[in-house]
Amino acid sequence: MKNLFWYILLMLLIGCLDEATFKAHVQAKQTDQSNKTKRSVRTPEAVIKFRDSRPGRPPLQYLSFDVVLRNKQRSPRWFLLPSNLGSGHPSIGEGGGVDALETYSPRGTGRVMVGRFLGTGGFSALLLPGNSEIRLRRFPISYWGDLPKSLEIEVLIAKTLKIGDETAESWFGPGAMSSVSADIDEEAQDVKRMRGSKRTPDNKEVAVVTEGVRKLPLHVPVEK
Repeated sequence: MKNLFWYILLMLLIGCLDEATFKAHVQAKQTDQSNKTKRSVRTPEAVIKFRDSRPGRPPLQYLSFDVVLRNKQRSPRWFLLPSNLGSGHPSIGEGGGVDALETYSPRGTGRVMVGRFLGTGGFSALLLPGNSEIRLRRFPISYWGDLPKSLEIEVLIAKTLKIGDETAESWFGPGAMSSVSADIDEEAQDVKRMRGSKRTPDNKEVAVVTEGVRKLPLHVPVEK
């Protein structure tokens, strides 16, 4: 009987310990998930802040922005930003094509390569490695029309990017990938930092093809 008593007591103690261990494990998982959610809220994947504007030939206005891009995935991602905003300019990949590319390597801490695709569906593109963050200053976007008090700017994050039947990497050439961390002081597309260019063989536009796309709509106040 005495052995049976001690056996039952031992089983009860083990059961209590197992329950306590299970509850502690669940609480730790919930805390970890909560911390990840908070970090995600604190560090958005794209931040765009209006910097200044200068008039072009009406109704064109040249705008510049400070931009922060973060790739929170483990593998590389393409970040696509509009080069034109305003009436008659569709979202990236939803109208028109491209026929040329200009690449820029502005200076700062770390290294980036900014690509500006030209054509009726033109846009700007950067390839970021996994778990990376880059900061760009005086990033140019043109606006057609009367400048409103705020802008809706959509950033696309894509697993793959193709120009016609070629990869965007082949258009960029060697060094397309930006550094894991970069803080660029110079104007993002300064003509003095142009690295190269490429055109389609027949100078005709080809389609822009993306896969694994996520769209980030950003509300950007404009201080005139």
